[in-house]
Amino acid sequence: MIGRLTWARVEMWWCLSAQFSRPVRAISPRRRAAHTEMQRWLATPGSAEALLRSVLRQATPRHFE
Repeated sequence: MIGRLTWARVEMWWCLSAQFSRPVRAISPRRRAAHTEMQRWLATPGSAEALLRSVLRQATPRHFE
C-alpha cells in the first residue's frame, strides 16, 4: 500500500510534469490545443521560473513587504 506522502508526491509529479511531458491523444480539439500550448510554453526558457516567482509574489502576505 502506498503511503499518503508517497501518493501526494506521485500526484504532484503527475500534475506538474507527467501529463504535459508525454504526447497525449486528446479527445477534443480544445484539449489537444491546450496540451500543445503547454508544451510550447514549457519549451520557452525562463517561463517556469517566471510563473514560480509570480505565484510566490501573490502568496506573500502584503504586510510582510
